[in-house]
Amino acid sequence: MITLANASNANIASHLVANFLVLWEPFFVFGWLYLRWERAFGWLPAIALTGLGFTIQHLGSVPLAAAAGFGVFAIMFAVVFALVRNLVVLWPLFYPVASGIGTLQAGFVMGWDDAGISAILLVLQLLIFWWVATKPRSLRAA
Repeated sequence: MITLANASNANIASHLVANFLVLWEPFFVFGWLYLRWERAFGWLPAIALTGLGFTIQHLGSVPLAAAAGFGVFAIMFAVVFALVRNLVVLWPLFYPVASGIGTLQAGFVMGWDDAGISAILLVLQLLIFWWVATKPRSLRAA
């Protein structure tokens, strides 16, 4: 990652912080999509569909080879998630580093302004999680 950051003239600290603050993507991909696909099709198809979905999600914003590489990482992360059933294994350590590498490979260099936007989105996401968790059970069931 350091070599990629130097080649891209990226500030590695801001780039890592910006990727560290992105919880929405692993939460959506593994905490929602993977679990829905697993419930519908079983764990093995869910792993494959997670990789395929992650590849498709990135088509158009990165070259096909990069999107396919992202899909391979998603498959590896889906295997880990399937084994431990806990998003904390992926985020905040492994997923942000892989995302940092992937964004640099795709030519997306993130600065402190991107880290600020990511921080705002993380706070909003955590507030939504808190709100859902503290709602009365009767409202959640509806």
